[in-house]
Amino acid sequence: RMSLASFLAQGRVLAVLAGMFIVGSSQVCCEVVVPVLTGTALGWRGAERGSPLTAMAVALTLGQLSLLRLTKLGVQDRTMQLSGVASFAATLLAALGLWSSARAGGARGSGGERWEAEVLCPLVALSFCAPYAMLGSFSTFARLSFEDAPHHKGKCQAIQNNLLAASNILGPLLLSWTYAGARA
Repeated sequence: RMSLASFLAQGRVLAVLAGMFIVGSSQVCCEVVVPVLTGTALGWRGAERGSPLTAMAVALTLGQLSLLRLTKLGVQDRTMQLSGVASFAATLLAALGLWSSARAGGARGSGGERWEAEVLCPLVALSFCAPYAMLGSFSTFARLSFEDAPHHKGKCQAIQNNLLAASNILGPLLLSWTYAGARA
């Protein structure tokens, strides 16, 4: 069959890993930024600043359950990944557009706050899309490694796990580099 280097150099494998890494890092950013965003944009204080994480967890679970159903209906792993990456990217771009237009148009609502839905709904929607991209990429990468590099399945699993660990590190690191608020 194929060497590990040849397997990893394939365009389709690189695309799967890139999608996994980008969406994973972006989702971690979305989760980490919630307390900062709710405090800054909505003026929330204390524990309520993290409360949207519950809605995000519910949306994530609903996304996972819908994937179970789609899998039983025979939807292919690459279709799930492609739809997940595309919907995640589209939702993220729509959220950025919404937040940018709200910022340019001035604050909304009484007392100058932005509407809670305007701030939080995109994050909940992203949490619903993430399982399609992430679980789809896990399945696709596993299938590709079984088909093309069966003698390297363990190494491929290690690469995937390390890539996910790196995305968990990169997300908060990227936020700390780009956050425009006051620094401690």
